[in-house]
Amino acid sequence: MNKIEMVETCLSGCMKILGQTQNDLPGVAAGCMEKGMESISGFMQNTVTEDKERLKKMISGGYADGEY
Repeated sequence: MNKIEMVETCLSGCMKILGQTQNDLPGVAAGCMEKGMESISGFMQNTVTEDKERLKKMISGGYADGEY
């Protein structure tokens, strides 16, 4: 799986879990890239157990500062 496919998989999972609109995709992509390619599977695993408000904050820009 190449980097593009990994990010697409991550985006798809994030969007499905959050039920958000496509307007949030850039934030999700930034969060995925920030985590690093090797961390995406772990990141996706965490999204199903983490609280949705925390994820929404991350997507809305909280994660860009390295915290959420």
